[in-house]
Amino acid sequence: MLILLLLAYGGWQLAGAQRRQRLRPLLAKHGTRLGLAVALLLALLVAAYFLPSLHLL
Repeated sequence: MLILLLLAYGGWQLAGAQRRQRLRPLLAKHGTRLGLAVALLLALLVAAYFLPSLHLL
């Protein structure tokens, strides 16, 4: 996950100003949704670790 984030950051920095301007609304829309999905999955993993009655793992 860290490597993927570093590659995405590097691609963002290497992109031209016009391309970043076009990608900004797309990133704002889908980045928020993707971040919420990742946060939900992490919360489920923490719940599975601390609550033995949930057999998610």
